[in-house]
Amino acid sequence: PPDQPTAYRSTATGLQSLGTLAGRQFVKATGISSDGSVVFGTCFDWVDQPSFGKQNLRAFRWTSQGMRELRGPASMGDADTEVICSNAAGDTAFGNCVKNTNGYRSQAVRWSGANGSVTTIGPLTGLGHDNSEIILANKAGTVVFGVSWQDGNDVSWRFFRWANGSITHVVEPPLTSGNLDAVAVSDDGTTLLGVEQQVAPEGQYVYAEIG
Repeated sequence: PPDQPTAYRSTATGLQSLGTLAGRQFVKATGISSDGSVVFGTCFDWVDQPSFGKQNLRAFRWTSQGMRELRGPASMGDADTEVICSNAAGDTAFGNCVKNTNGYRSQAVRWSGANGSVTTIGPLTGLGHDNSEIILANKAGTVVFGVSWQDGNDVSWRFFRWANGSITHVVEPPLTSGNLDAVAVSDDGTTLLGVEQQVAPEGQYVYAEIG
């Protein structure tokens, strides 16, 4: 496969392999605590047939005691789980649970504590949405941004902001053309930087003081 990542942690004595969850081929780290003692990421297999790409994704939290799987909510069953980002303290991670059986479904989640207690985030209510997806979080992990949408409705996508257990719609700037994507958030979570993806050039904008 073109993507065969193995995660390592650099220490004073050299590189330390993080290993992988039982039954998974590859591992990709996507978050680390500020002191380097906690790592978050995703283990997965690579399958060429019948569909090409990553499969059997499982989120994890790693410490010196080893790698622990971060499970999705019971409502998603045996769904794929993936860590997108984590906070600096290393006690919180955010990601998505996805399943493709009987239609596509994505559920944004928050894992907290050493045991990875899971809570769902979104989707936005009152819009007929049935999917949510994490994009990024601030450094403390207190503010999260993502997207919410209705399966099969490509024009239903809306940005959301989650903080203190509450989710709100982020009003997007008017588009001239192309698609909208969030790329960075301020440490305090009040400002979101995004990009309007066009053919050329890319137009950039800032959401100001949305908290």
